Amino acid sequence: MFKRLQRQSHQVGDTQILVSYDRLTSRFQISNGNTVVYSRSLLLLPFIRSSIVISNSTYSLKVISFVLWRAKLEQGGKVVISELLRPRRAKSIASIAYGAVMSVLRFFVG
Repeated sequence: MFKRLQRQSHQVGDTQILVSYDRLTSRFQISNGNTVVYSRSLLLLPFIRSSIVISNSTYSLKVISFVLWRAKLEQGGKVVISELLRPRRAKSIASIAYGAVMSVLRFFVG
């Protein structure tokens, strides 16, 4: 079943954040309650590094959306959240595995 929005919530310090990705528009968004902390379209930007502020603390956001999805949040060089959207990463790994299996089968069968 196709889900347009992929969402996951995380606890950062004493703040609950919601990370979402719109698969139709490729918009990546981090919100803190009703406040949008970060929002950007990833359509033509496969590698993103940005600084964001969550509850008066500065964090470094790193997103790789090229082939293998990766989105993590760091503070001072330490990883705070290793994967912001686990369903998105699992989907990208499954797509790569499917493509690899089909390529191998095509090579051996025909």
